[in-house]
Amino acid sequence: MNPILNDAMNFFCFWVRFFRSKLFIYLIISRNQLEIKNLETGKMITQKSTFPFSSNRLLIANNLVAEKLGREMMNMVCGGDLKFRHVFVILHPLETGFDEICQVEKLLYNDFGTRIGAHGVILSESLKKLNAAELNKLIVKNH
Repeated sequence: MNPILNDAMNFFCFWVRFFRSKLFIYLIISRNQLEIKNLETGKMITQKSTFPFSSNRLLIANNLVAEKLGREMMNMVCGGDLKFRHVFVILHPLETGFDEICQVEKLLYNDFGTRIGAHGVILSESLKKLNAAELNKLIVKNH
């Protein structure tokens, strides 16, 4: 693509995103599986990876496989909103045996969220799946 045309498109998308409301996505990571829910539309999909991306020590051990699956799922759940809105992901690692999240994992999850299309990542350390009230409380607390 022509660099000038690419810059013009990026500038246009920036201004469209500036005036549109933020979109929040709830993403649950478990062993070799992602579950994504669009909190605005309620659309939710769950997919198990055909290639494993988790190991015994990390939920995201192979980031390339996890990111590919995450991007595909974000496109399915968000559609055109991914390009024209500020999308924030509430990322929730939820798997037995992965109770404590260290600083390195926080960096890994934040990087994963931005690589799949989010403009920001909110990390949940809850030991159970969050309901709508808990998600709203987390959004208000962080934005």
